[in-house]
Amino acid sequence: MRPFRSHGVRIASSGAVAVALLASACGTAAPAPSAAPSSGGAASPAATPSTPPSSSPSSAASSTATGTIAFSSNRGGKSQIYLMNADGSSLTRLTTDNVAEQRAEAWSPDRTKLLITSQDRGMAAVFVINADGSGQRRLTDTTFDASGPTWSPDGTRIALHEDTSGHGCYQVFVMNADGSSPTKLTKEPDCNWGPRWSSDGEKLAFGTTRDGNFDIWTMNPDGTGQTLLERNPPTNDAFPVFSPDGSKILFTTWNGGLDADSAEIAVMNADGSGRHQLTTNGVEDLAGAWSPDGTRIAYQSKRAGNFEIFVMNADGSDQTQLTHDPSDDAGPLWK
Repeated sequence: MRPFRSHGVRIASSGAVAVALLASACGTAAPAPSAAPSSGGAASPAATPSTPPSSSPSSAASSTATGTIAFSSNRGGKSQIYLMNADGSSLTRLTTDNVAEQRAEAWSPDRTKLLITSQDRGMAAVFVINADGSGQRRLTDTTFDASGPTWSPDGTRIALHEDTSGHGCYQVFVMNADGSSPTKLTKEPDCNWGPRWSSDGEKLAFGTTRDGNFDIWTMNPDGTGQTLLERNPPTNDAFPVFSPDGSKILFTTWNGGLDADSAEIAVMNADGSGRHQLTTNGVEDLAGAWSPDGTRIAYQSKRAGNFEIFVMNADGSDQTQLTHDPSDDAGPLWK
């Protein structure tokens, strides 16, 4: 199970790797990777997924789109980090590492820094860089594969996952923002990954295999109070992201099995109720990220044949393609 690659760092088959991750945890066979070039409590009742207002991509981004989107792309060979305006204009390359593959992971609360994961010779580590790409500094220095970092809302702590097993079964950790005092919050034999802070910093949402398939759970930042948020058999749900106001959780769902093409973007209320599917395209749609004001969502989609960055309204309407490149673009982050 390799969460570092599941949303597109080793962009070759990022969706297929996510499916392999699911299959590994659930004990089923995964389909072959695509040929694209190189990411305890009772569940609330689940609502039947509904069709979004519009699933047809627009040809141009909304003129009201604002801010900057960071994403990872292998258009230069190895996966590196790029920036563009929220309407897809002014594309610039942020990192220029000629050895390691790099993935954008999380903007700091004040938007002056960016957490990234850098992978060299199969080992992933967490770094922080300035918003202009300068000042790269390593935060994790262990023998474990570490990735998926995200800042707490006050910027003092970082949650992440590390492969303490050595064979792809990740556990959730929290450390200080300078990388010191890492504390393990989850334990084997369950695999746990993809922690994301609530907007008030009081909860972490994460994915876990502890109930046989992939479900989303929450816990306190010290690891206590681990609770199943929702279950919707036969789907597998992972990669939760709280909305800026904390009222909703965006996530990726695999509908009816571990088929890569069943990956879609969905949303639910922060208490696990009101499950609602936003994309229904029959291709891989995943890695959703909120705009700072919570009105828009950026994500990666394979509907163009390779992974490209798309945006849509928070209700699933106005799905718009931002990038147009024969390589793969993945893992958008909005600031």
